[in-house]
Amino acid sequence: MSPKPTIRLGGMALANGVLVHGPRHWACAVRDEDGELRLASGEKPVKAVDAGSRLTRGPLRVAEIFALLPEVRRRLSAELDAVLGERRPVMADLQRLSYAMMVVTESMRLYPPAPTLGRDALRDCEVGDHRIPKGSTIVVSPWVVHRDPRFFEDPEAFRPERWSDGLARRLPKFAYFPFGGGPRLCIGSSFALTEAVLLLATIAQRFRLDLVPGHPVKLWPTITLRPRHGMWMTVRG
Repeated sequence: MSPKPTIRLGGMALANGVLVHGPRHWACAVRDEDGELRLASGEKPVKAVDAGSRLTRGPLRVAEIFALLPEVRRRLSAELDAVLGERRPVMADLQRLSYAMMVVTESMRLYPPAPTLGRDALRDCEVGDHRIPKGSTIVVSPWVVHRDPRFFEDPEAFRPERWSDGLARRLPKFAYFPFGGGPRLCIGSSFALTEAVLLLATIAQRFRLDLVPGHPVKLWPTITLRPRHGMWMTVRG
């Protein structure tokens, strides 16, 4: 049996290896065709890696994904059993883990990684009936837009199945934008989604996470959205 990855510092499970990142470097331990563990490292990918991991590692995302309603847990477990069986998820499984992707998508609708986004007007312009002078700072809020009942039925409810019938394709542009948009779209968005779905599948296969009763849950809207007091979870195998 080939050895399992042992790198843990700042790492996250990803496909058949472990990705480790830091302020100035990255390293990836993966298995080759012979099952041997190989280590690659470098500098260029660090911004995309760090950006993507920041968007999905927040405890709010963990709480919303893992402290699920019973029916959501049941459907997720059924999908993992059907697609994966006893093996661990890999990149090739992403297209088949459709319900896991819906859970992640719905989680980022209710708790977008960045609750507000700012842009500076480079020239005088008009948006609708509003005149925007050059130099103005415009703030848009995914938190607010993602809860607009014009776009999302029962917007305060956690309902992954709302994404099952092509909702993403029908929504107006920027009705759902957890990673921003345009030329300033987060460079870590694809990595973030991949990481989130694989982590969800990997952990949900083996554990059940529940919020500790009585622990205060208060939002802390810094640059990224996070809980002020952290999220205490009970883990059951």
